[in-house]
Amino acid sequence: MGLIHRAKKGDRGPISKWNDQAGAGSGCLIAAVVVIAILVGGGIFVAKNYRVWAAKAITLAMVAGINESDLPTEEKNEIILILDQVKEDYIAGDIELEELGRIAEALADCPAIAIGMVMQFEASYVTNSALSDQEKADAHMHLNRFAQGLINDSIGWGQLDEVTAPIQIVRSEDDTDLKLPEQCSVEEIRQVLANVKAAADEKNIAMFYIEIDISDEFERTIENVIGREIL
Repeated sequence: MGLIHRAKKGDRGPISKWNDQAGAGSGCLIAAVVVIAILVGGGIFVAKNYRVWAAKAITLAMVAGINESDLPTEEKNEIILILDQVKEDYIAGDIELEELGRIAEALADCPAIAIGMVMQFEASYVTNSALSDQEKADAHMHLNRFAQGLINDSIGWGQLDEVTAPIQIVRSEDDTDLKLPEQCSVEEIRQVLANVKAAADEKNIAMFYIEIDISDEFERTIENVIGREIL
């Protein structure tokens, strides 16, 4: 198996503002849960199939957020399968509305999207750059270490903005994008990678590469909420 601010629409690079995507997905889900909770509480959903309507609304909201993200296609598909199972479990009564709310909150803090964007950064900005083979190999290791820090919470999402400062286009405090790969100099990429290494070193993350499965992280977050396996 394969963050929270919305910048202005327009031309955006392969990786938009680091924390756009997770916030979009989890924000949609939270909004859907809140609206449905109000409707149910107000007695509006009195039909027997209210669970079906609620499940569809919530799933569509989250799927939209995932599809808008920069995650690899394979990972998107696997995450959508997980969301489909959440929908089916809710329809069957195996997941309650209150649990959906807690799932939404947990996903807002899930590192899966951020990890995917770290991996996408390597694919878009490092792999086809003019860096030497040794520099690319070093980047592969240190980006993985940085991702490990996101998983174990030793590195916060805020540091994504800090490490990418050399390639940011800052229009205002609330409107920041990354330069397109072709707009970045080799020295700027080197500075980002130096920042990544420094962040991992500061947290004493071992110089050891581990395979990271983004959809597994997503699935684990949901399972921690409901206390059982989802698939």
